[in-house]
Amino acid sequence: MANVFEELANLEKAVAKVRKALESEDADAKEVFDEVDLGEAIQDNYGPDAVAIIAAKLRGGISSGDEMVDMQYQHFADVLAELVGGWDSAVHTAKQLGIE
Repeated sequence: MANVFEELANLEKAVAKVRKALESEDADAKEVFDEVDLGEAIQDNYGPDAVAIIAAKLRGGISSGDEMVDMQYQHFADVLAELVGGWDSAVHTAKQLGIE
């Protein structure tokens, strides 16, 4: 399995590409992203331990001052947690791996 930090770096790159597609004025770029199943893409590219750690780190949400951003952040965190069996499982896995 790839190093957790490498997987996190890859996820950051993927998120940057998604952000660029969503911010694009090009409707085709947005449509390509809309067709992608986020959960499936994550499962295809990241191990469950890495997903659990990322979800656990995202737990608790944020307060950016922008309600839509906060809702999207929480939705993304919830998707990750669901992929590994829910919040309890994500937090448990992270703690087992020494991540608080």
